[in-house]
Amino acid sequence: MAEKLKIIKVETTLRFEGLPSAREMPNKRVKLQLPQADGTIFTVILSTRSWRRAKVSAAEFANWSGIITSEDLSKDRHGWRLSEAGVKILETEVKPSTAEIEPVEVVEVIEPVEAVEPIAIEPKVLKVDTKIRFAGLPKAKPMLDKKVMVQLTREEDGVVFSAFLNAKTWRKAEADAKAFKHWVGVISGRFGTNEQEAELMEAGVKIYEMESLPPKKEQEELLIES
Repeated sequence: MAEKLKIIKVETTLRFEGLPSAREMPNKRVKLQLPQADGTIFTVILSTRSWRRAKVSAAEFANWSGIITSEDLSKDRHGWRLSEAGVKILETEVKPSTAEIEPVEVVEVIEPVEAVEPIAIEPKVLKVDTKIRFAGLPKAKPMLDKKVMVQLTREEDGVVFSAFLNAKTWRKAEADAKAFKHWVGVISGRFGTNEQEAELMEAGVKIYEMESLPPKKEQEELLIES
């Protein structure tokens, strides 16, 4: 008997730069908003303590980017909302230029040094990735360039996730699902959106037999490799 098609869990990872202003909310929470290049607004709800720690970490690094993670993605009137989120600030390295530099004569000039204020970076979304754990096998719609589209609808709020995958990859997933008595699937891809639904672009898919489902960290490594 075929398993009922359903979304089990949606995990979203958002990478950003620049510190947005945060608005205090009840229950020791703050709300902040981050814009994407296409105009989509991500509203993030996280604990006041987590945000305070993130600001301290950002102040310690000359160059950094932030990562927000959430298992509660929903649509709102501004765009998308990430609730009960976590945040982490990571130091980033600035790669030196590979252009050849011609030697020049150095003339030492001593001038008074004035304090220079650091340049504030405008807050913005750099990248959003979404991972969907699901049961049941959706039907694939053929697309151009040897791609297929599969759709998953979340029962709780009716949000539709459309994933665009390589046709060969999807055929392997179908074969694996038929070979296993009990299984769970994971689709991961770059998050996009339109007015009606969420989209996972350049997505990958993996089918795991329930008895051999690897730990969460190993799952992520397998998905990256695939």
